[in-house]
Amino acid sequence: MERIKRILICPVLAVVVALSGCASYQQALASENKADLDEKKAVITDYMETCLNEKYADVLGMDPSDELFEVYDLSKGGNQAWFNEGVYPAKARCLLDEYDEEFTVELEVERNLKGFGTFKDSFYGILYGDEAKWDLEEFVLEYPVTDTQIYYLPSEEIVTEESELRENLYVFGKYGFSTQEEFDELCEFIDKLNELGYQHRIATSDESTNNKSMSGNNNTSGELREFYGM
Repeated sequence: MERIKRILICPVLAVVVALSGCASYQQALASENKADLDEKKAVITDYMETCLNEKYADVLGMDPSDELFEVYDLSKGGNQAWFNEGVYPAKARCLLDEYDEEFTVELEVERNLKGFGTFKDSFYGILYGDEAKWDLEEFVLEYPVTDTQIYYLPSEEIVTEESELRENLYVFGKYGFSTQEEFDELCEFIDKLNELGYQHRIATSDESTNNKSMSGNNNTSGELREFYGM
């Protein structure tokens, strides 16, 4: 009986050892992949910081070799695999106290980090865009827009002109209506956004029927009237 028990136990132990070895291998592989990913992330964020330093050092009265920015929260763009070709966005902040506010950066990456393409950022909005952004926020408050988000889009250039600042400002929100009067007010709002040159994506909905809604980038009042038949 004792011999039979030993015969039965041996295969079980073999399976346990094999599974344990497999788990250890998977853990080691996962750890190796994470280290490789972290290294690639560091290459991109370091390059982004270099781009920011070179782009803004003169404006800030600093030397390009100074550490002026920190880039973090790097993510993959769209459905691209990590560090294949694609656009990679991240968040950043300036290390100078007077400009310590989060902004966005993005970088085009060629396949497998063989090279970099276009670099964009929205730090210019912190330097020059407060008034234009405040004007848009005040304007939006005049209308029943909900879930509002307003931010500057990343740009290759350092944008300073008021008209260009407006063109780089993006507003997202939701706007519901129930009557013809409310719909006309929505169209007035959309017309004004387009007239001033703001970028926008306003999700609209007819709350009197609850079965029609529309959203899109930079829609016109004409498109809204045609869609809703009003």
